[in-house]
Amino acid sequence: MAVSPVAMRYAEALFASAKAGDEVQPTLQHLALLRRLMQEQPLLREFFLNPDVDPKDKVDLLDKVTRKSWTELVRAFMRMLTAVYRAELLIEIAEAFESLVDKDERRVHAVVRSARKLPAETVKRLKAVLEKREGKTVLLSEETDPSLLGGLQVFIENRVIDGSVRRQLTELRSKLRGVSVA
Repeated sequence: MAVSPVAMRYAEALFASAKAGDEVQPTLQHLALLRRLMQEQPLLREFFLNPDVDPKDKVDLLDKVTRKSWTELVRAFMRMLTAVYRAELLIEIAEAFESLVDKDERRVHAVVRSARKLPAETVKRLKAVLEKREGKTVLLSEETDPSLLGGLQVFIENRVIDGSVRRQLTELRSKLRGVSVA
């Protein structure tokens, strides 16, 4: 998902504060939970996005839901975000914050897609190759897509490495269409 410049500025400010206070990991966990709640609970999302609800009531609800287990930084951030009516940016801010943490900790997310579930040893070797190539820790997740027929597709950052049989057949078909038979 593309993150708006406004959401990125909030995430950068929160990240700088969290890093200065050595609270990056708890802040990351709390934002991930908030993002999941906002995505999975439509009534909660409506409550937070409703401009008629007092911002203090919104933060008080979070305190009740979390039993006040939030860090003061996250509570203050949520108070500020709701006070300036920017709660609609929470999901984007959480995603941007996660990407800032990944960048700071030299991590990159990758997805490997294959026709069938890959053996654990293959995934381990692929992860090692990607880590060497990227110079970062790779957080690899797996997907299966029988339409690939065979081979792999790797999605890493904004790149795709497509070694699937489906792609190879598509390229072959394209080449054969260009061949004239005399």
